[in-house]
Amino acid sequence: AQRSFWQSEAIILHQKGDDAKAEAVLNEALNRFPNDAELMFAKGAFYDQIGRKSEALQVMEDIIKIYPDDAPALNYIGYTLAEKNEQLDRAYTLISKALQVDPENAHIIDSLAWVQYRQKNYQAAWDTIIRAIAYEPKEAAIWEHYGDIAKELKKNKEAKEAYIKALELKPENSVEVERKLNAL
Repeated sequence: AQRSFWQSEAIILHQKGDDAKAEAVLNEALNRFPNDAELMFAKGAFYDQIGRKSEALQVMEDIIKIYPDDAPALNYIGYTLAEKNEQLDRAYTLISKALQVDPENAHIIDSLAWVQYRQKNYQAAWDTIIRAIAYEPKEAAIWEHYGDIAKELKKNKEAKEAYIKALELKPENSVEVERKLNAL
């Protein structure tokens, strides 16, 4: 319970724009609860949100050194590598391991589809993204990935419908999704 208090305080400070104080709160929490996976993940996610991506990635790597089966950290690293189009074999391995721990997590299934897409294994990516949508039909990023994969497979009708669904869910990157839709 005390752990969630620290996390909540950091989130509130971040929302108020006081990132220095939010970081200090997370560091203080980790001083009191060293190597706490949830707090470490919160700190990594915080770094990600404020654009300190390499530090976020390092925190996630630290988590899996201590907790090799931590599904959120495994997924974070795998998805980040897929996004950067780097170390795709490692990304696939990490995401597959995360799925063994949490097999019905739509975000992890989506990450697997995305790494398959990056590996140009479009049919496998298609089969996987359909599973992700079945678990989480209200996630804009998953619909965007569905559209990207459909487009590669020349399924333009499905791609168009997916981008429209993504836009209905008001993603942060709506301009980019709109561009993809208009390019079909």
